[in-house]
Amino acid sequence: MKRWKMVISLLVLLLGAAGCAVSPATNEPTQAEKVVETATTQPTAVPQPSPSQPEPTAASTPVVLGNPVVIQPQNANQLVETVRLPVPMSYRLKWSANSSRLGVMYRDGLAILDGTTLDTLANIQVQDPYFLMGFSPETNLMAVTSDLQSIELRDISTGQVVRKIERNSQAYFAEFSPDGNTLAVGTTDQFAVEMWNVQTAVLTRTLTGFNTAAPVYSTIFSADGKFLIWFARASVQVMHIASGQMGPSLSHEDFVGGLALAPDDRMLAAGSAALVGSDYAPLVQLWDSNSGQQIGRLITPRGLPVSVSFSPDGGLLAGSSSSEVIVWDVSTQRELARISGFGDAVNASIFSPDGKTLAVSSSDGTVRLYQVLE
Repeated sequence: MKRWKMVISLLVLLLGAAGCAVSPATNEPTQAEKVVETATTQPTAVPQPSPSQPEPTAASTPVVLGNPVVIQPQNANQLVETVRLPVPMSYRLKWSANSSRLGVMYRDGLAILDGTTLDTLANIQVQDPYFLMGFSPETNLMAVTSDLQSIELRDISTGQVVRKIERNSQAYFAEFSPDGNTLAVGTTDQFAVEMWNVQTAVLTRTLTGFNTAAPVYSTIFSADGKFLIWFARASVQVMHIASGQMGPSLSHEDFVGGLALAPDDRMLAAGSAALVGSDYAPLVQLWDSNSGQQIGRLITPRGLPVSVSFSPDGGLLAGSSSSEVIVWDVSTQRELARISGFGDAVNASIFSPDGKTLAVSSSDGTVRLYQVLE
């Protein structure tokens, strides 16, 4: 059991994660550090309503003036921190479709926060022997398990069981679709993903076609819910869900970290590492997911990018680089800004669906929002 919990924790982390400075890009080269694979184990969990002492504490708001505008290439170097919330070991972020709520998976549970103020709207703590597998701000549901086989769908606000998915094999992972209506569950007995209707707890389809020799694999949804991105170690493939058609295999020189498909579903960004000249460097690899052609490499100064995120219009890409976040112009592949000042590694950086906010979580125990103010 402990082995499976460690496997799921690592998958979630990869999917996944005072006064920070935002600096314009420079052309000065940096010495890349060789990527070293590490495993971080998250606690297992039963969700319960939070007692009077919730994990996330009060948010602090720096003194800022102005209204947020859409983050674009021409203003990305003007990003400023607008609010910060202490959250112990937050490692995954997910926005609601209307950008009003931000979901945070943290060391001991799950919090739903106001997307502007980071006020805590709901907070569920988790305890042994249950494990939190995933959540959906859209349907207000989270998926938990105690045996990696039966999966309970619980209401985020109350922690109460809404439905139960009964299965016959153990699961590697569980991932909600962007609309929250489907739960994708990876099986351990074959390279397959079960698609479960969360309203009825009925298995609607089983997807296969990803071939890999790696013992651990996972999938994530594209932002529009039309595609699944399959990955295992250094291999990545994109599947069109409706047709079941697999795209070309995208092979990397090292383990893959963060993954994201652009809003037009054509460009794939993958955090990894590769030889750049004579040095082995962490980078974000850009691919044409339809043709399988490499279309760019965005070098990061240090650390495997475990999180990458496209802006809603596809014009920007944000990626983690150890304790920094870098923002690039996708069309020119030019670095526009770096957000620094974190006390530990960045675990997640993700644009809000309205394009006005970049949310960042770090192992230094904070979730922070960045905006461009007019």
